[in-house]
Amino acid sequence: MHTSFTGNARRPRQVNLSGRNPNPWASLPGSQKTSQSHGSGQGAVAQAQAERAKRAQDRDRLNAARKVQRVWRGHQSRTQQKQKWRAEWDEIEQARSQHDGPLHFEEIPTNPTETSKYENEAELEHQMRLLIMFLNVHDAMDRWRLCYFGNTLTTCWHLIEEPSHTLKWNKYLPRLSRIVSLALARSTDLAQTHHLLRLGILLLQRPLHLDYNTQFESLQRAMSVVSSNPGLDALVSEYAQALLLRRDTAAYDSFVHHMLSSSNVTVLPNMLRFFSIRKHQVALCGAVSRVLVGLPIDASLWVLANTIRIWRSLSTEEKVLDWIPAISVALSRCANEVANKIDVVDTPMEGVRLEQNVLPLNSFVRQEIGQLPLQESVQYVMKQFRAAGQTVAEVAKPLANYAVALLRAFPSRATNIRMWLYQSSPSPATGNDASSTIQYLWRATKATDVFRRIRNDPGDVVSVLTEAKPPSNQFGYQPPSLGETNAWQEDWRIVLLFLELYTFILKLMDDEEFFALDDKHLFSSNISYQFRQGALPLAEVANLGSFLKNLAFSLYWNAADLAESNEVEDSTTISALFGQSPNIPSTNLTKHTLKTLAGNDVSQSYMKGLATGLLRMLHERDSRRKFLPDNYWLMTRHFELQGFIPAVVAEEERRHEAIGEDEEDTDIQDAGVQDHANDEDQDYHMPQLGSLFNIRAPHIPRTQTSKYTEQLAKQREQARKRRQLQSLNPRLEILRNLPFFIPFDTRVQIFRRFVYRDQERRRNGFVEADDWRMSVATTQARDLNGRHRGMDLIGRHHANIHRGSVFDDAFDQFYDLGEELKEPIQISFIDQFGQPEAGIDGGGVTKEFLMSVTSEAFDPNAEMPLFEENEQRYLYPKPTKLESEHYILTRDGHPPKSDRYKFAMNHILQSYEFLGRIVGKCMYEGILIDVNFAGFFLLKWALTGGSTTATNESAFRASINDLRDFDDQLYQGLLKLKNYTGDVETDFGLNFTVTDTFEVDGKTVSVTNDLLPNGSNTPVTNQNRLKYIDRMTRYRLQDQPRHMTRAFLKGLGQIISPLWLAMFNQKELQKLVGGDNTELDILDLRRNTQYGGLYVIGDDGLEHPTVALFWKVLKEMDDEDRRKVLKFVTSTPRAPLLGFSHLNPKFSIRDSSEDQTRLPSTSTCVNLLKLPRYSNEKTMREKLLYAANSGAGFDLS
Repeated sequence: MHTSFTGNARRPRQVNLSGRNPNPWASLPGSQKTSQSHGSGQGAVAQAQAERAKRAQDRDRLNAARKVQRVWRGHQSRTQQKQKWRAEWDEIEQARSQHDGPLHFEEIPTNPTETSKYENEAELEHQMRLLIMFLNVHDAMDRWRLCYFGNTLTTCWHLIEEPSHTLKWNKYLPRLSRIVSLALARSTDLAQTHHLLRLGILLLQRPLHLDYNTQFESLQRAMSVVSSNPGLDALVSEYAQALLLRRDTAAYDSFVHHMLSSSNVTVLPNMLRFFSIRKHQVALCGAVSRVLVGLPIDASLWVLANTIRIWRSLSTEEKVLDWIPAISVALSRCANEVANKIDVVDTPMEGVRLEQNVLPLNSFVRQEIGQLPLQESVQYVMKQFRAAGQTVAEVAKPLANYAVALLRAFPSRATNIRMWLYQSSPSPATGNDASSTIQYLWRATKATDVFRRIRNDPGDVVSVLTEAKPPSNQFGYQPPSLGETNAWQEDWRIVLLFLELYTFILKLMDDEEFFALDDKHLFSSNISYQFRQGALPLAEVANLGSFLKNLAFSLYWNAADLAESNEVEDSTTISALFGQSPNIPSTNLTKHTLKTLAGNDVSQSYMKGLATGLLRMLHERDSRRKFLPDNYWLMTRHFELQGFIPAVVAEEERRHEAIGEDEEDTDIQDAGVQDHANDEDQDYHMPQLGSLFNIRAPHIPRTQTSKYTEQLAKQREQARKRRQLQSLNPRLEILRNLPFFIPFDTRVQIFRRFVYRDQERRRNGFVEADDWRMSVATTQARDLNGRHRGMDLIGRHHANIHRGSVFDDAFDQFYDLGEELKEPIQISFIDQFGQPEAGIDGGGVTKEFLMSVTSEAFDPNAEMPLFEENEQRYLYPKPTKLESEHYILTRDGHPPKSDRYKFAMNHILQSYEFLGRIVGKCMYEGILIDVNFAGFFLLKWALTGGSTTATNESAFRASINDLRDFDDQLYQGLLKLKNYTGDVETDFGLNFTVTDTFEVDGKTVSVTNDLLPNGSNTPVTNQNRLKYIDRMTRYRLQDQPRHMTRAFLKGLGQIISPLWLAMFNQKELQKLVGGDNTELDILDLRRNTQYGGLYVIGDDGLEHPTVALFWKVLKEMDDEDRRKVLKFVTSTPRAPLLGFSHLNPKFSIRDSSEDQTRLPSTSTCVNLLKLPRYSNEKTMREKLLYAANSGAGFDLS
């Protein structure tokens, strides 16, 4: 009995479905029979399951057969029935036409006779009903029957037009119209298409409910037949017009979707005349804006091209303003595709890299779209806005939509587009009340909600960049509506357009124009209206600056929240077995999910570049001529400054560990690598098969193939790391791109910390020179010859320098060190008799050496100077250095390809490179030099390390304001040309050439170069004078000194990281090189002075009377005399940036003698003043000033 009785004593059935043998003895010998029995039980279960599946399959097969038979019987029955109806219809038509034999429906008479009419309404209804029921549009003869019926219907159309029978005919006519459109889509015969079009037009006279998509799709397919017979153009246009005249928005939407988007359809002349009516233009423009959202990009391109075609065909009086928003929507939709393909002329050949393998646009599409960036089109659009007479808010939005789309679609022509937009104001006012495009857009920008929120609340910037409506946790919060999203996007377009145009015009605007408009909106009389259009009141500039500061700060500080991509590493693909080809986009290495901002497909990098570039330009103006309050640029209230320095140093360490040493040189070398990669005699294009398996082609040298492969791989890896670091290192990114957000003193401290950390890394923790030499001497191994490698290393950092040839000796002995010049060096000076000078270099001789090198190399009056100075005695690379050397070499019979020519030119560039290293060495060691560089030259230093606005020297964009530091006379002359109100061509007689003069062996040589192709035959006119000014400025400051500047910056970057240089502007860099030019702080100098000899302070803590007298005299001197004394002792008249506590070596005073007639002497190498023990104040003052003014008493300890 079971433990739980259920009322049934029968043991329940147990079935083993586990597949396991329940017999524990089954594995023993002799148990096969038992195992087989159990196996047979499992097989029975499997067999039962298979039989059940087979029965189910048989049932499905039987059901399918029944369904097929049922469908076939139905089809056969319908076919037989339709055949009966077709025969009945034919008999009636044959009897009605009184024809003896069978009818030939394709032989339709041109003019139907009276006998072909239907006798009565009932006969017409009967034949129409039969035709609708049996007609097969795929059957050519049925289509002819339809044509025959339509030809007869035209003769008795009056029967259908009877008002009393409207409901009856409305039952048949919509179905008949649909059949006509379907037959039209399948007709390939011209005559048949002709009759179908006529019948379709006839039916459209009735107010039928139609499927416009079917109608226009059929009409679009029929266009392929029509294209071979221009005679049918009128019927096609009439058919389309009949559909559009029904005044239904769905008809216009279908027209755009099927007709304007087709590559086989071109707008017919009759349709162009149809759209000359205003109401049709408005309806079409609205349809274009609605339909484009769901169309593929290729179809959108055709919609854009056909829309432009219709717009251009209209006269100025016929066009409505609605065209501009429609074209803006279409162009914005296709902007990326147009930008990539508009300049592609032909299909690339096999072997071209895939990133360049872009198919060109259709010739018609390119021709029509290419009309938009023309000057006439841009100026016409601005004229249309001006003539509309609307408010700023009403005009600004469509103007911004149009202009932003235009700039996105045509980046190669963006400069001209900006110029035309800038020159054509949309303001309807005239005379003195007229406002320029800049001022007009500024009023619109200030009124936007985007500007207001960012300007007033820096914490709201991220929300404004990413969302149309601030998020909220409140109950009942609704996401932004479509209207709110559109308003947010339009506000951003207004802001972006203003920033684009204002950035552009600031590059052309000189300081006189920038400051010409005062707070009362009054211009100075000497500034012409044509060139004062970009000026804003200074109070408004400050308002704009506050907006830009909040925007830019959040873009960098919250970069992680605005990250552009999520990167996923995956190397488990087959391509890893062969090596990923650089020519094939790799989806397995990195997956990017792009995140755009402002609702307008704006990338984070673009937004950063725009805001950063404009901010730097405004800061540069304020640096030249102060117009903003003190501390205006600081953003320290948004973060804790106390922990900023260690946080930045930690970020720099992370950057250094992640990217490595080689990345610091990449920015300087990018330009050279890019130039080399684009050489015409280089061929890096690999065949596609070889690219797939990373196999080089037999005709391509391995060096070129491997170089290109490594270059692309390195660029991808660095780009990936750079994106990560920009998100992880916001403080470092701000320092590199917007350093003026941080106080200058803080940045100097950060710079010195960076240098110290670099010294620790390079010297294995032994920063002091003697400690480093000791560690090298004791830790380095020996070479194969048994020589100690450490001694070789120390020996390479030692040089014997002759006093008469300091720079040449330094170049010969130290040039090959490269960036190893960062390590401590030892100098032994050789006097005029060839004997080493007495003394041990404990740092002071090195300082003397560096100051001597810079003094000799930067001497503009040297026999072969490398630098020139302007009227203010600011230095810059000699512009004609290479040209004069070229003239001498070619004159002496050394052509450019000769070894002598190459050696001489290369030696000059190496000299500039070495001089850059020397200046970097001085900055690295904290040694100040008395050299003043020109502002435009220092600006190139500052632009070598920015991650957004600049990556190398080529990022420097010369402006007319920078020209003042180069040649003030040229600057004034170009200003006169810019503001001249007369005929420039007649009165100035200039062309696009520039003439350089230089002296060779006492003879003046002139060389003339074109500023643009055929420049000697291109006169300077009122229209192109801005281009002349731009080309002249670019040539003088950028193109002509390019090679010398690049070499200098390359050397400078080998010692001082370009990322560190980017923390300072040009004025601050001058302070970093030469010290602070503010009034000397004598108390600070006194606190940080060391004394020797009798002047050592005793236990009583009192100074020696002579020392006290010295400080009393120095305090009573004016600042100019103090600087003379300071320069007499330290070789520079300026104080260190962080005060005299950072002067290295310390300022020192020791006694020399009691002789009252003896002058004081100095050892500038150790900043030591040897001061006699003068007894009175008068003697002290006279002797100090005499020695300082004459430079007497130099003595090397």
